[in-house]
Amino acid sequence: MKQFLSYLRLSALVFVLPLVFNCSDDDDNNPLFDLSDPSTFPGTYEMVELTDKTGDLSGIPNLTVQAGEPTTVPFPTGPGQTADAAVTITHTLVLTSTTYTSVFNIGVVVTGVGTIPIPPVTDSGTYSVNGTQITTTSAEDSEVETQAITSSNGQLTFEDDDIKVVYEKQ
Repeated sequence: MKQFLSYLRLSALVFVLPLVFNCSDDDDNNPLFDLSDPSTFPGTYEMVELTDKTGDLSGIPNLTVQAGEPTTVPFPTGPGQTADAAVTITHTLVLTSTTYTSVFNIGVVVTGVGTIPIPPVTDSGTYSVNGTQITTTSAEDSEVETQAITSSNGQLTFEDDDIKVVYEKQ
């Protein structure tokens, strides 16, 4: 079980946090977030949904999880054994004009085992936007990431080969 929790924490950092800034602009008239106007960046963004394209997070390729809604995934309980787990994910992203703070929560309830406590995964750092590219630098580990960013109808969609995350500005 410890190995699974470590995997979830690592997965959140490796696959979700870099994707917080992985998007490209579809809608130049978006009143809540305009990639050509940095003054619209600051605010709080809540995750709407997350799609695990490769299955690295959930074990199920192309699984889409709605924020705050339990989703059933297999949970390893022993060598070659699994049980159903109801996984609930939420993610909050707060942007200022130059910094970000990210809080990722995972709730896990395993059939026959019960609730698995998982502490929130947090990250913070700085970011800059140049056109449809965003560069982030984590204060936690100094990792620098550059991705594309898209916005449409008050939502940001962050996507790469592994994962797709949709956020809505609050």
